[in-house]
Amino acid sequence: MSCIRSILVSKHTDFILTPITTILEEAVAATNSIGDGIETYPLCDYILQATFLKMTGFQEQKMKCIAWELGTNDFEFRYWWLEKANLGTYSAYDQKNSIYKEFCQVLKRINIDFGINEINKQILLENTTQKIDEIFKDSNLISWVRADFSYFVSDDWIDTDQFLKDEKNMFVSMPNENNRPKKPEKKEGDSEQGYEDKLRDYNKKYTIYIKNIEHNLKCKYENMYNQRNRLAHNTLSYQQNLPTLTKLVNETQASRNYFIWFGLLTLIDNIFIELYQLYQDGLEDKLDY
Repeated sequence: MSCIRSILVSKHTDFILTPITTILEEAVAATNSIGDGIETYPLCDYILQATFLKMTGFQEQKMKCIAWELGTNDFEFRYWWLEKANLGTYSAYDQKNSIYKEFCQVLKRINIDFGINEINKQILLENTTQKIDEIFKDSNLISWVRADFSYFVSDDWIDTDQFLKDEKNMFVSMPNENNRPKKPEKKEGDSEQGYEDKLRDYNKKYTIYIKNIEHNLKCKYENMYNQRNRLAHNTLSYQQNLPTLTKLVNETQASRNYFIWFGLLTLIDNIFIELYQLYQDGLEDKLDY
């Protein structure tokens, strides 16, 4: 039996189950003695960028470790991983979503009754935002970007409808401009009540559409991924593609907000930790049986 148990414990497991927020804790600990005076503000971007890059690298390595562990015990996953998957650096959303989708299939092969609704999305979200709030709330780091931090902890940047919809998509698809609801025109034969009903239906659909644009995590991930590439490859040192004035005018508190990016990476990390714990439990039950 001890041999069976050893299958469940590998050198990767501790890393997979280690929260990505440990990097945030390290950043806060490393900057505690800096102070929060105006002379420290030039450090803001440098420290946030370094922390962000460490988190993206941490998650990319974790994706590789998860794939290795799943491939060790599940031959179908191993075939997909080695022969069909094209996961590159494991950094783009589609690459991580491919691991997520195949992970769910592995769990179904272990437990045919598995469904993604086994994961409580509200608790997952609370654990994400509350943990980051707990780490930063008394730190001097937020004195540099207090407005961004306040927006993040307000939870206005996310909604539970935006993730874990099913076993094939970790995040809800981006809104399509062609699907934008069109305001109905009043036709000659429409009664007042009939037209009001049409307007009510339009307003409901339009509100959902706008909410999906504001909260869509794939859109936020795309922005985060672009920033990851700019920093990782140091393209800012030679590219002069500054944002247009129109883009700057349309930016909100959610634009280029490092805390939202920290939250996004932490949410993904929490999702995969939950899946891996379900995987461990299911594998252990299967071996016992």
